[in-house]
Amino acid sequence: MNSRGLLSRYNALQIANFGFFGFVFLSLIQSWNDLSRLFLFALFLPAVIYSAAKGRLFLGRASPFWLMAAALCFYLFLSIVFLSESDEVSRYVRWLAETAIFVLGVFYIASLWRHAPLFYGAVFLAIAGVVSLYAVLGFHFVGVSAVNAVFPDAVPDRYGSRLVWLGILEHPIKGPSMVVVLYALGAALFLGEERRPAPVCGLWVVSTLATAALCLSTASRGPIVSLLVFVGLSGLFLITGNISRKAILQFLAIALGVVAAIYALYELFELEKLIEHLLSRKDGRRFELWGIVINHLPESVAFGCGMATEFIDCSVGAALREHFGRDMSHSHNLLLHAYVMNGLTGLVLLCLLLGALVWCCVFSKAPLRVRWLSLLLVMLTMLLTGSEGYRLISSPKVDWFVVWLPLMAALGLSVHGGANQKGKNGTKMTSGNA
Repeated sequence: MNSRGLLSRYNALQIANFGFFGFVFLSLIQSWNDLSRLFLFALFLPAVIYSAAKGRLFLGRASPFWLMAAALCFYLFLSIVFLSESDEVSRYVRWLAETAIFVLGVFYIASLWRHAPLFYGAVFLAIAGVVSLYAVLGFHFVGVSAVNAVFPDAVPDRYGSRLVWLGILEHPIKGPSMVVVLYALGAALFLGEERRPAPVCGLWVVSTLATAALCLSTASRGPIVSLLVFVGLSGLFLITGNISRKAILQFLAIALGVVAAIYALYELFELEKLIEHLLSRKDGRRFELWGIVINHLPESVAFGCGMATEFIDCSVGAALREHFGRDMSHSHNLLLHAYVMNGLTGLVLLCLLLGALVWCCVFSKAPLRVRWLSLLLVMLTMLLTGSEGYRLISSPKVDWFVVWLPLMAALGLSVHGGANQKGKNGTKMTSGNA
């Protein structure tokens, strides 16, 4: 490829990457959606479309995944157009296109992340840490009422003592779930490297503690458990995969930090009451809800009720309304929701897609540590979406970050991680990496 083509591709990568981080950061720190989406629609999506149109989006090493992705995308299109009872078919078709471009784009810019893993790992860790501290300190020392006095209705006040804040953090489950994903991406990039500079190690420790404080303050068990599992397994990898004095010291630093954080939370945020609150909620009636969904067949077992149909208008939604006395907008589980909306056909295609993704991660040419951490990102997605309602396609919002961002990052890091890594600083790449 000539230098002009390489420069053009590199520029498109940088534009998409800048648009991505602008969209992510602004979505978390403020509530004006138009500002954050400006980076998405003006920078990220056009750069991805340009690169794909020019045939510069390399997909070969992940061809099994992209084959299943194309099949699922085509089926969802048919489900929207022909199976749905909705007046918003055109809107859902647009959301399908936007979600598909986002999926492609994350895989695309993951080549940059993989070729400068310490830098981008630090960026993700810094975003997670800064946003967590910003929300925790703001909620506990400024307060929701003070913010709403300046910006009316900027932060919802219906969640009591559970932390909610500006932007996506207005939801006490989905907000911290997105921050956990960003933290996990940073940790995966950082831990996937053999060389771990002390400043980035310190940032990793601080970001771990800040993200944990955020999750505990929201009292949301899904993000708390997901973070604990990811930190535990990645920490285990750090010790067993690299037995050295430095690795042991890093692990001890995390352990001491956790002890200090627990003590601080106990003194500052009444951790004892928080634990009692978590235990008193038991399963949040999730098992009861899932049992109704499983036992109540959708309109069509094979095809579901249609992707664009409102969940409350489906027979399952009606059954839940009758049982709980209020409307439910989702089934609190990604796979179950896919079954209700898209039937067994959609559920099987989604499972095949996930299976192809795992296959690509396991059998890629990336180092073993990168493949292991990529699989942890896939596991993280399933944990976060296992007890809360997320959609496969939606307008640009938190569903993209919790469902597709970790999955596509896992694929991108595995595939690009097995490529020529001469461009480790992100300034030179081979044609197989983009």
